[in-house]
Amino acid sequence: MDACGQTWRLAVYISIACWRSRFVKLRRRWISIFFAMTTHIHHGAWINWSHGTILGATVTLGDRSGGLLTSFIATFVTVVGSQLWRILSYIFHQIRSSKAPQDGLHHQQQVVFRNMSSPGGAAWTFLQQTWYWRGKADWAVLRTLPWALVSICYLALFAVLAIFSSEISKAPGSARLIVGQDCGYWRINSSSPDSTKAWAQKVTNDR
Repeated sequence: MDACGQTWRLAVYISIACWRSRFVKLRRRWISIFFAMTTHIHHGAWINWSHGTILGATVTLGDRSGGLLTSFIATFVTVVGSQLWRILSYIFHQIRSSKAPQDGLHHQQQVVFRNMSSPGGAAWTFLQQTWYWRGKADWAVLRTLPWALVSICYLALFAVLAIFSSEISKAPGSARLIVGQDCGYWRINSSSPDSTKAWAQKVTNDR
């Protein structure tokens, strides 16, 4: 029984060693194929003519560069949205400025345009003014509610842009431009049997 047990254990160890060796060889093979494929992919600008000149304009980047580009675009959209709101608020404030006497609602709206740095906060303040000044100022709802809607639409617009900004980093389709080291034109020497044979082999492989 001891001899049989030792033989069985030895057979198991040999089988495990064989499978481990095959797995290592297979892993090395796949790694070599992967690196061979990735090193031959063109990184940079190119045109996918299947989608035309405009939609086919593509920039292929590596994983690290692609992640950085996506993060930069999202951050850029957020910063542009906040700064553009400040510019628009200043323009609205200057357009509405007047030397003529105005009521309290007008001055409160001017304070919002002057000091509120976010469209969300401005929209909430305008809604509060609409509720507070109803019945106290002339046409309070019609004078305040449109500004609240403008702020909400602006906030929604840039929220959508921030979400879909990652679509910029997605090319139409999954095509990649391969840089072949052996690419070129065939020049057949009809007087050479090796050249004729190589051409016939190429035609057969292309089929």
